[in-house]
Amino acid sequence: GELNYREIAELLGCPVGTVMSRMARARRALREQLAGYAASRGLLKEGRP
Repeated sequence: GELNYREIAELLGCPVGTVMSRMARARRALREQLAGYAASRGLLKEGRP
């Protein structure tokens, strides 16, 4: 299974807000990396990141 934000925070010993912000930052970084990869290989339609 999957863990929710509260469970992750408990395991890491940090506030739930910290988990949420780190997850959002990680999703953004992954999105940017995947977009760059796709763009470099011509896999994106024009006008769509």
